[in-house]
Amino acid sequence: MRSNLLLAFKILRRRKFYTCVSLFGISLTLMVLLVVTSLIESFLRPQGPERNSENILVAGVMTITQRDENDRFLYRNTNTLGYRFVGNSVLGMQTPELISVFSGSIAGPLLGREVTGFRNGVKISSLVKRTDANFWRILQFDFIEGRPINEQEHQQGEYVAVISEATRDQYFPGDTAVGKRIELDGQNFQVIGVVKDVSSLQTLAVADIWLPIFATPLTQFRHEDRGEFVVLMQARSNADIPRIQEEYQLAVRNFQPLPTQLYRPGRPLEVYSWAVPKAQMYLQLIGPSDIAPDQQQTGKVILAVLGGAALLFMLLPVFNLVNINISRILERASEIGVRKSFGASSGHLVRQFIVENLVLTVLGGLLGFGLALLALMLIGQTGVLAGESFQFNSRVLVLGFLYILVFGLLSAVYPAWRMSRLDPVQALKGAV
Repeated sequence: MRSNLLLAFKILRRRKFYTCVSLFGISLTLMVLLVVTSLIESFLRPQGPERNSENILVAGVMTITQRDENDRFLYRNTNTLGYRFVGNSVLGMQTPELISVFSGSIAGPLLGREVTGFRNGVKISSLVKRTDANFWRILQFDFIEGRPINEQEHQQGEYVAVISEATRDQYFPGDTAVGKRIELDGQNFQVIGVVKDVSSLQTLAVADIWLPIFATPLTQFRHEDRGEFVVLMQARSNADIPRIQEEYQLAVRNFQPLPTQLYRPGRPLEVYSWAVPKAQMYLQLIGPSDIAPDQQQTGKVILAVLGGAALLFMLLPVFNLVNINISRILERASEIGVRKSFGASSGHLVRQFIVENLVLTVLGGLLGFGLALLALMLIGQTGVLAGESFQFNSRVLVLGFLYILVFGLLSAVYPAWRMSRLDPVQALKGAV
C-alpha cells in the first residue's frame, strides 16, 4: 500500500494539468455539498434557543372543512391557530411537561409581523413575537442582560419587552438597555432583558423584540377560532411524544368552532390539526393539512426530489472526472502495456488506479473542507443569517468524508475496468 501511495503522488505531480482540473471540480462540488449540509444541520439540529427541539412538538396550523351530501367542499380554510382553541383546549393538556403559545411568523423573518419605533427621528422596523412565560422555559435563549418575561407579566399584560442584541445597538448604541423604555407602534415598553441575536434558521425563536401576548389593548383575539398563534409542547422524553400527539388529537376532535355565516347550517364541521416536530410541520404546510402527516405523500415526494437533485449534482462532476480519468488511462496506455508485459496483473493495476483516484479525491476533499469553512465564514459576515454559528460537527464531518469516499470510488470504477481490459500489445502500439 505504501508503494501504491508513493506512486500515486508521483503520477499526480507528473500530470499537473489533469490534477489541477480534477482538484478544482472535486473541491467545488464538495464545498457546495458541505455548505448545504451544514445549513440543513443548523436547521434540524440548531445550537441556539431551539437546541432541545428533538423533544418539542409544534402545532401551528388548523384546517376547518365542511362538505355537502356529495362529499364536495362547501367550506375549507387553513390558518394558524386561534387563541380560543388554544386557551380552551390545549393549554390544559396534561401529558406535556410544558406548553407554550406565541404569536408571530413560523417562517422566520418571512411574513413576520413588525413593530415600528424611532430613534433620533430615524425609523426602526423590528420583527416581533408575542409570547407567554413558558416560551422562555422551552426555548433556551442566551441572555446578555436582564431576564425573560415571567408569568405575572404575561397574565397581566404588562408592557415589558425582551430585545435582541442588535436591537439594543439600534436603540441604545454603546449602552445597556435593561430598565430603559422604547416606544413601539405608539405604545411604551420597558426593556427587561437582552438576548443574543437569533439565527433566521431558528424560525420558532427568531425575532428582534419579544412582548407578552396580553400587552395590547386588543382583546377580541381571545375569542376567535382563527388567529396567528403557534403552540409548543415539550415532552419529558421521546417516549411521551406519541402520547402528547394522541392527547392533542383528542383536543382537536372535541373542539367546536363558533358558528359563522361562512358555514352552512345543518352540515357538520371537520377540524384538523396536528402536533408534529418542527421539520415535519414545514412539510405539512406544503401538502394538504387535512391529511395526517404520516399519510401525506407531498413531503415524501419533495424529499425524494431534493435527494435526487443532490445525487445528480454529485454525479455530474463524477462523470466529468470519469472522462478525465479515461483520458489519463489512454495517455498512459504505453506505460500500462509495459507494466503488463513485465507481469503486472490487471488486479494490481486496478488497485493502483483506485488508490491514485482516492488520493486525488481526498486532496480535493480537504480543499473542499477549507473552501466550505471560508464560505460559511463569509455567509456569517454578510449578516444574512445573523446569530448563526456554523460549525462542522461530527455528523457534518462524517457526511463530508462519506462524500469523498463515494466520489472517489464512483469516479474510479469504470476507468479502472477500462484499464483492466487493455491489451498490452495494442497498448504498446498505441492502438487503443
